Amino acid sequence: MRDLIDVVSCNVVMIPGVGNVILDCGEGSNALLKRHFAGAQYEEFIKGLRTLYVSHLHADHHLGVLGVLKEYTKLQQSLPSDQRQPLFLIGPWRLFSSIYEYNQVENIGLDEYIIPFSSYNLIPQDFMTSNNIPQNLDIGLFQGFLSTMNFRAFETCFVPHCPHAYGVAMTHKSGWKIVYSGDCRPSGDLVEIGRDATVCIHEATVAESQPQEALEKMHCTTGEAIMIGKRMNAKHILLTHFSQKWCKIPEFVVDWSKHKEEGDKYKNVGIAFDHMRVKIGEMWKLPLMYSAYEVMYGDERTRNTWFKANNAREESKNAKRGLEEKVEPPPKRVHLQVAEPESLATTGAEQ
Repeated sequence: MRDLIDVVSCNVVMIPGVGNVILDCGEGSNALLKRHFAGAQYEEFIKGLRTLYVSHLHADHHLGVLGVLKEYTKLQQSLPSDQRQPLFLIGPWRLFSSIYEYNQVENIGLDEYIIPFSSYNLIPQDFMTSNNIPQNLDIGLFQGFLSTMNFRAFETCFVPHCPHAYGVAMTHKSGWKIVYSGDCRPSGDLVEIGRDATVCIHEATVAESQPQEALEKMHCTTGEAIMIGKRMNAKHILLTHFSQKWCKIPEFVVDWSKHKEEGDKYKNVGIAFDHMRVKIGEMWKLPLMYSAYEVMYGDERTRNTWFKANNAREESKNAKRGLEEKVEPPPKRVHLQVAEPESLATTGAEQ
């Protein structure tokens, strides 16, 4: 699940017989959940929520956390004491600082219902160096989390985006593994913890035609996201977090008729959109929908062509301006020496 128009991230993993996991929770996520799970379904979803993971502290990934926590604790308080369940909150430690500070103003039940884990403490030891701050993980509490979620492993890693940005890989005891990149540039560490993933959910914020923009903004292009999924040998790759600056869906989908012959590259690649709901066992169907998407988003082709032409014009202007600045000689500096008036020079001596 994600908000396609505002690029606000809220991805949901529903594990039958275990509970629900939210991967990132941007502003308005609670409203999205209420629209997706109507009426009593929403209450059942919140009741079954077990883990809320935040990848990094940009507003479009965490501003919805408080709203969801309030709904969760309110529902837990309405249940008999023997039916109440804790919520595992995983994210950068600064997230906990802000949430617990808020809890001092309005008690939303964090101490009673929330069990926090810092993402830093879940980085595999192999990735840590002597220069890193020692990890401080309550092993017993963490084992309880793994047991509750029926996970074999839950690992994080630093990803290149902003300070305290993490990717995550969660492996179920039945064998499937889901990897989520958050926002980032291509990450070798993410490839390592995501090796042989069942599903790799990866951001593809920037258009393929704008690699410099991706580098400057610390995001991935479509091709880079697919490359990371291929390197980790992911069975399925799900692209998400498309910036509306260029196109509502990736360029290769808008011009799918031109990319059909590259079928091997995209045969296990799907794209996410608002309120999409898919079972892992049915993800093979997603690449079969590209021809339909090409027709559905036909207007984006015209918009995309305009953006490409406009960007080309801007690059040409910038290149020309840079050339003119190099050719034009620097202005001559004029040094003026003003003689001190005799009356001022002699005043001090006379006094």
